[in-house]
Amino acid sequence: MKVLGRDNFPEKSGALLVCNHISFVDAALLIASTDRPIRFLMYKGIFENRVVNPFARMLKAIPISSEQRPREMIRSLRTASDALRNDEIVCIFAEGQITRTGQMLPFRRGLERIMKGVEVPIIPVNLDGVWGSIFSFERGRFLWKMPRRIPYPVTVSFGAPMPPTSSALEVRAVVQNLQAEAFNQRKSRLHTLDDAFVRTARRFPLRFIMADGKTPKVRFFSALTKSSTSAVVFAVLSATDP
Repeated sequence: MKVLGRDNFPEKSGALLVCNHISFVDAALLIASTDRPIRFLMYKGIFENRVVNPFARMLKAIPISSEQRPREMIRSLRTASDALRNDEIVCIFAEGQITRTGQMLPFRRGLERIMKGVEVPIIPVNLDGVWGSIFSFERGRFLWKMPRRIPYPVTVSFGAPMPPTSSALEVRAVVQNLQAEAFNQRKSRLHTLDDAFVRTARRFPLRFIMADGKTPKVRFFSALTKSSTSAVVFAVLSATDP
């Protein structure tokens, strides 16, 4: 795990971390990236899970749900505000749910309600590289898939502190900028489109890749052989073209 912008994380004062939500281990990644304890706003259904509940209580997580009554919802948000006033670190995954597509969802305005009347900074946080891991919903399922690589590289980026009056839209824009910066740093590890296609075809030759009106099913191996043949023919014709 690589941590960027660690100096933006406050050493003693309180702060609200606003992070994108990609997987079930996002909280663990944030905990591992800092020495300070973090209190997470957690979906009430997960908080009450028999396996998760002991750990959630240990971390002093704050249960919250859109299904709560207004009074219970206000109490949860107020608990988060009081924790910030007491110089604690609170984290909210402002999207409200784990992304199913790898794209960042709109940020909800709960963070604005938490920061109302609270004079601590907002720290935008981005998790990069988590999409594609077995803990994300990439390939349409959680956990039950082979890891793409071991060890799996992940980057945690802490942005510069933002004013407590920042809107959800403004914070989301900064998190997007952190995503772009993190992506630029990992481009050197990525494969080009043609290289990735060949690698995938060699690994999964019988997997479906495409279809059209004439061919209802084309597998990776077939697509690779046909495209390779076409490339050779094109090269020959180009060499003999007067």
